[in-house]
Amino acid sequence: MDRIEQVRASLADSQTPLTITDFGAGKRTSDGVEQGESQDAIVRTLGDMTASSKPARWAYLLFRLIRQLEPESCLELGACVGISAGYQAAALELNGAGRLLSLEGAEVLAARSSQTLEELGLSDRASVRQGAFAATLPGALADLRPLDWVFVDGHHVEEATIEYTELIVPALSGEAVVVYDDINWSPGMQRAWARIEADPRFSLTVDLRTVGLAVVSGVRPTGRRNLSIPYG
Repeated sequence: MDRIEQVRASLADSQTPLTITDFGAGKRTSDGVEQGESQDAIVRTLGDMTASSKPARWAYLLFRLIRQLEPESCLELGACVGISAGYQAAALELNGAGRLLSLEGAEVLAARSSQTLEELGLSDRASVRQGAFAATLPGALADLRPLDWVFVDGHHVEEATIEYTELIVPALSGEAVVVYDDINWSPGMQRAWARIEADPRFSLTVDLRTVGLAVVSGVRPTGRRNLSIPYG
């Protein structure tokens, strides 16, 4: 983890300009309404993009979950510069099993994420596939199913989140966890998370304010199936 944070610090200081085709988070207007994904080219520095990576506290949560759950077939939607993929791949490496495929829409970010994994010596545990999620997700699911772990961290729009969930759930193993980022990012994401909480295909959901966990299990918990924990 120290090595990953050293890479993050180095990238965060970079003023290297990146021309990015934005397939991802969408935008919030002044009245809080979501706009869909954009395919406009934007220019950001490498440092700017690194700042949008999951903070160490949240990346460590992903690391600990993978260490505990020991998933083998893992998928991430949204690589950015490879920091969260590094944490997840490091956990798989310490577990001694499992692989992660990270999907990234922007070509320059996919290349940077692959480089990050190479620098960390984790490219045997994780790889990056470039392209819009709508184009790459079906193939990734076909290649990886049954999936034990999914981290949804891109295109934070209500409709897209539900669409991806509908594609992902049939590809899950009988004991799987889907992690959703930014569940309170916008009113639309709050609605999407509410639908996931109500989805009977998940035996348990955990609302951590920023991140949500949705669990598939053959054993349903007694009492409440929707937990809320103020982690951050």
